[in-house]
Amino acid sequence: MKWAIWLGVWCLCASGAVADIGYSGMARVADDAFLVVNDRKASVPGYRLGIITVNAERGVVFRALEVADWKDPDGPANDLEACCAIPGRPQEYLVAESGYVRRKFGRVFHLRLTRGMPDAWGVEVLQAFRLAGPPGDEGTTADGDQIEGIACFRFGAKTVLVCASRGSNRGGAPRLSRLTFGELDLQQHRFTRWAEVPLVASSLLNDRDCADLLVRAENGVWALWAVATVDVGDLGPYRSMVYRAGTFVPNVASGQVDFRPDQAPGARYEIHGLKVEAIAEPAATVPGSAFSIATDDEAYGGIWRPLF
Repeated sequence: MKWAIWLGVWCLCASGAVADIGYSGMARVADDAFLVVNDRKASVPGYRLGIITVNAERGVVFRALEVADWKDPDGPANDLEACCAIPGRPQEYLVAESGYVRRKFGRVFHLRLTRGMPDAWGVEVLQAFRLAGPPGDEGTTADGDQIEGIACFRFGAKTVLVCASRGSNRGGAPRLSRLTFGELDLQQHRFTRWAEVPLVASSLLNDRDCADLLVRAENGVWALWAVATVDVGDLGPYRSMVYRAGTFVPNVASGQVDFRPDQAPGARYEIHGLKVEAIAEPAATVPGSAFSIATDDEAYGGIWRPLF
């Protein structure tokens, strides 16, 4: 299956600050609401987390979330690129930085959200932790190896965490996106890697093969959807693809799961004119939609849209 979507979007903002809002990861937190992350660097002031609410009366409303304590000596989040719900733990979520910079950052934050009435949201960081140590002598994650998507699902009593690197075709040898998955112990905040495998056999858009991930339970297995995207520059042009990458299936012998990639061409949506960096379940307030997507369109800012 293949769907092609052409979207032209013009955004006007009286303050001239439309580009201040952009979305680099997203998770549904209620029927009408989504947690979103922004990829601001640590040196840049501004929000890192926010809530989008969607309804017929007010449309799409964004509210920034303020974090009082990031629970780590490296300070506020740097370049958040992904977030996901933690299954079986209501209102708890993970958000991930892209990687290390000179041995700093490279963190995953365990959050708890609270919701007042009508739309008074709050957030608390429960723990900051790292999945692995800094790479190489310089301690900076290589271009193309940064985390761009995370997802969680329950396998028996285990919480399985899935991470995907972005992939890249810019400068040097091309890097395909790779999946790393394993068990996450949320008591010790310790990650045990089970496997690392390619997300794609070949690049879909000849650039970033992962900008976000979404896992869906399907009849005893877990389907993995991903987003690929390409941008020539901050003014575009942009092109994105939402695609089903494969499934996670139980491995009875090992007590773990295996990843089985989908055969090409697979189910996908092609989206022209937008730099999609976030995918989540549909809003219940938008009947008939299949997914929710959000963008980081650089100079133009970001938008949320249902995908049908």
